[in-house]
Amino acid sequence: MTVVLTPQEMEALRSIDSPTMANAMEPLKLRHRAEGFMGPDIRCYYPEMGVMVGYAVTAKINTVYGDRPLSRNNWFEFLEAMQSVPEPRVLVMEDESVPSGRACFHGEIICSAHNRLGIIGLVTNGAVRDLDQVRELGFHYFAAGLVASHGKLEVSSWMTPVRVGGVTIKPGDLVHGDQHGVLHIPDEAAKEAPAQARRITDIEAGYLEVINGPDFSIAKLQAKMEAK
Repeated sequence: MTVVLTPQEMEALRSIDSPTMANAMEPLKLRHRAEGFMGPDIRCYYPEMGVMVGYAVTAKINTVYGDRPLSRNNWFEFLEAMQSVPEPRVLVMEDESVPSGRACFHGEIICSAHNRLGIIGLVTNGAVRDLDQVRELGFHYFAAGLVASHGKLEVSSWMTPVRVGGVTIKPGDLVHGDQHGVLHIPDEAAKEAPAQARRITDIEAGYLEVINGPDFSIAKLQAKMEAK
């Protein structure tokens, strides 16, 4: 992590929806336009909560097969390690189980504990449960699906890069998500993104003015879109 934002800067990012944020990344040319955002397999379960923005804390989980008992020691060590990342925190958790999503690490108890430690939401390629109870916490859920059982999952590693929804996330990365999906905001873009978003919004307003105008034509729309 190379950038720590002020509360005002974080609030500015929170005011931007994810599609506009994705558009705002394009003029900065920091990555290919097809990169940096998670695919539709990572679903937003609480769209009414609006935008989630926070610094990533990361972990991997795996299914424990056989009779070996679960150990919570790794989870407690992870809870200590995540304190090195400033709040608000977003947990990005990679389920390495084969197949993934056959059980879940997050329900009411784990989310309650994580929320007390400054985590405002979860992004995972695994599954989640306890939708009603977790909604009451105001805790964001972005996951691949739902499942009834917690199964037998264990934290296998933490505070290392993870890959979820086709995007690699490192500890401290800025994560942004809403009902449209989740994306990574590069450090170099964090302070510029709000101004870029306003510029994009103004440009799109011009397009809509032509599209919705009384004398609309394809030629006028083309001219507007191609104007420099």
